[in-house]
Amino acid sequence: MRSIHVLGLVVTAFAAVGCAGGGSGNSESSSDTLTVVYEATGTGKASSITYNESGSVVPKSVANVQLPWKKEVKVDKDVRTSFSVTAESAVDDEGNITRQEVSCKLTVDGKAAATKTDPIIATCERMPS
Repeated sequence: MRSIHVLGLVVTAFAAVGCAGGGSGNSESSSDTLTVVYEATGTGKASSITYNESGSVVPKSVANVQLPWKKEVKVDKDVRTSFSVTAESAVDDEGNITRQEVSCKLTVDGKAAATKTDPIIATCERMPS
């Protein structure tokens, strides 16, 4: 009987250590990243939306985008880069800017970092701290 109780105690202790280690590892990894949310709003479509993803200095771009549009990315906190999103008004079939108001919003870790509204191009940016 003693060996069964000792074995049960060892398994329980191992499970408790394993859970404690796994729990703290998860919270550390989430605190090592920033959540960046890029948003563009308006009526109709934006001719293009440009943003930087995962702290990259090379921007990403999407064209002819139905609004509202939203993109969320995780970025390593050690990356020192600016974050930006630019939304451009739609263009009609003849290539004329429609001048439909567009807005952008940049949120970093749940805090609004920048907002802007413009009839042609709205750019929201946060410089590295």
